Parts: sequence; structure tokens; C-alpha cells
Amino acid sequence: MSDEVIVRMTVKLVNGSEENYEFPRQIIDESILGKKIQEALESKHLIIDLESKVQIIPIHNILSIEVSPPPKKLPAYTIKEARLI
Repeated sequence: MSDEVIVRMTVKLVNGSEENYEFPRQIIDESILGKKIQEALESKHLIIDLESKVQIIPIHNILSIEVSPPPKKLPAYTIKEARLI
């Protein structure tokens, strides 16, 4: 049995469409995760390496991103233990 964690990500775009992705967890070292999230937020593009192509989505076209399962360590400004109602 593999310990590899499969992450599912939904990218909702401002035009109403959404893209769904599945990939192995990219960052194993949880201590650098906060820094990597901050780098992603400051980036101008979301770049996704697909099996046969690279997809580049400008950040200004993204409405929201959902990731499951969430990482164990999140930035300090994260609202924790929230429920969607």
C-alpha cells in the first residue's frame, strides 16, 4: 500500500467554468508550506503540468481554488474549524 497522498483541486474561473485536477501531494515538508502558499498567492499565473501539456491560467481569471485534503499546516491568517452552511 502506498503512502502517497492524492490531492484533488478545483479551480473556479471568473467566466463560470471550473477545472478539476488530481495529483500527488507536491510538498512533503510541511514546514515550508506557508511560504509556498504565499508565493502562489503572489504569482501572476497558476501553472499546471499535465500529462501531455502545460496549462497556464492567469490568476486574474481565477475566482477560487478548492484543495482536498487540506494541508495540515496552513498560514497563520487561516480561519480554522469553519463549516460551510
